[in-house]
Formats: sequence, C-alpha cells, structure tokens
Amino acid sequence: MLDIIHHFFLIIQILFGLFVVYLILRIVQFKPKKKDVDESELVSIIIPFRNEAHNLTTLLNSLKNQNYRGPIEIILVNDQSTDNFKEYINSFQRENRQINLSQIDNDFDPARALTSKQQALDKGVSAASGTWLAFTDADMRLDRDWISTLVQSADNNTSLVYGHTVLSKESSSFFTHFQAFQLEFLFATAYAFHAAGLRGSCMGNNLLIRTEVYKKIGGQAGIGYSIVEDRDLLNAVAQQGFRASPTTPFVPTAETKPCTSFGQFFHQILRWVKGGIRPNSMVSPIMALFALQHVIFILLLIFYLPCSLFWGSIINAFLLGLFLRLAFRKIASSESLLFYPLFLGISVLETVSMLIPTLFFTPLWKERKV
Repeated sequence: MLDIIHHFFLIIQILFGLFVVYLILRIVQFKPKKKDVDESELVSIIIPFRNEAHNLTTLLNSLKNQNYRGPIEIILVNDQSTDNFKEYINSFQRENRQINLSQIDNDFDPARALTSKQQALDKGVSAASGTWLAFTDADMRLDRDWISTLVQSADNNTSLVYGHTVLSKESSSFFTHFQAFQLEFLFATAYAFHAAGLRGSCMGNNLLIRTEVYKKIGGQAGIGYSIVEDRDLLNAVAQQGFRASPTTPFVPTAETKPCTSFGQFFHQILRWVKGGIRPNSMVSPIMALFALQHVIFILLLIFYLPCSLFWGSIINAFLLGLFLRLAFRKIASSESLLFYPLFLGISVLETVSMLIPTLFFTPLWKERKV
C-alpha cells in the first residue's frame, strides 16, 4: 500500500514538473504582436457597487482622466446600497458635467439563478450604448491608459480582452504584501496559460468585451449562476468560438484594494477555489496538481517518506521559482522574488487549511452567501 502511495505521489510530482517546464518554454517563445486599432468607438464602462460610497471618488476621478480618444459612458449600478453613495455621485456630476455618467438601481431578485453581481452587470449592460463593454469595480484606481490599453489590444478577431490588475500597497503590512504577491502569481499564471494556448482565468475588474458577443452568449444569464463570473465569462466566450486575449503588453493598468481582515480574505480564497473547481475547467486539474504538491510537502514534514519525493518537491519548487522569474519579467511585475520562498511556505499551509472549508463552507461576498 505504501509503495502505491509513493508511486502515486511521484507521478504527481513528475506531471507537475513537466507542466511547469512546458509553461516556461511557452512563455519564453511567446511574442505577442501589438495591434493597430482605431480609438473611435464608444466604450460603456459598467460598474456594479454595493455600500462603496467611500471608494467612488477615487474611481470616478481615474475614469475622468482617461487618455482614450474615443467617447466613453460610465454606468454605475447600485446593488442595494444603504450608504450615502448618491452624495458622492451627485458631487462628482456637478463638478464634471462633461462626463457622460448615469446611475441606475438593480433590484436583486433571489428567485433568479444569478448572484447579485451578475444581475447588476446585466442591468448595466441593458442600459449601455457602446460597441465595447468595460467591466470594473468600485474599489479600483485606474491608470490613465486603462481603456486605451484594453481597446488597443483588441482587433476584429478578438472579442474579449483582460488586463493586469495589481494590489494597492497603501498599507505596508506583511498581510498586504502576501496578498499582492499571491495576486501577481495568479496573473502571471493566467498570462502563461494564454501563451501556452490554454484557457485560464481573468479578473472582472479589468475586462473588455464586445457588446454583440456578450449578448450572443446570453450575458450572465447565458453563463448561469457563478461565483466567479469573470472566469466563466472567459470560458463562455471561448466555448462559443470567440477569441480572448490579455492586453499587449500585459503591464499593470489598474489597482485594487487588499482584504482588510483575515475573514474577508478567507471568503475570497474560498470563493476562488470553489468557483475554479469545475468538471469542464482546464484550471481544475492544475489546481489539483498544485494542491497535491502542497499535501506531499506537508506529509514529508510529518512522516518519513522516500528521498525521491523530497527531491521531487525541491526540484518543483525551483522550477516554479524559475517560471515566476520569467513570467514576472514578461508582465512587468514589481514584486520581488525574494518573497517567493515565504509565499510558497504560506501557500502550502493555505492549501491544506482550505481543504475542509472547500467541502463544507459557503463563501460570503458583499454580505451575501454565494
């Protein structure tokens, strides 16, 4: 029995190592082409929000200062907020009458098989007039070239473009730095997946999609209930035969805020994990390989296991570090790889500690179960 377990773990390590080597080779060879796109089409920016009045001023000021040469419209979708968000919106509109901004309300219907955010997104799209839909969140600070970078990365063959979001480091705490490195790890992996011709993931706070394509797939209603609607939107676009692509170059163009408590962070990770585990997802087997690597490492610390597993873990950790070094350079990351060993150790504990909650807990998001 022990021999069977040993050989199973060894096969897992070999598969994981070969996959990381494959990603390294693909990302080294990948040379995206800069596209020449006319910046004249109307872009509708859809922003669902719930009790985020304190974030709206920063977001709206960054949208006001966009360098995009074409027209834009901003559609704020209130998802049953109870704070004083109207004061912030009205104040901005009085000072910036030249900005095409509207605010609509979304009446969340629990009977519909969609999350509140999904319903808010479709509500915003129903009011949009643009050729393109840009999705972002209320807690964002957007680079002046945010829209331009998204649009310039599209062409007649591209239906969805996703950008590179980093975490704001207004706090210098270790907790914030760990979240920032983890998010950058996810974006590096998403970029490498694209380079390898695999369907990975993206973030809905930095995304552009053709309006006609969004409607062809049925919007959020066509995707169905999802707690990771951005990843499932990317998946639906690919399944319908449309092309998706990261921005070129894949440099950071947006900042989001970190979780401020361990409880909030727990539910965020739980949502990502539960949303990523799908039978038809390319991400699921990779998540399983990554998780099993961590389980093997924990077992090596607790039990006496063959040396081959120990060296397998060391080699795979080295390969993953090499992958990150190359990927971080490709995506113009400012994260230091000196943090990698600590990140890897914490992520091992994070993976093991999430095994039971993934099976039995329901994540909370925006004060609702999802």
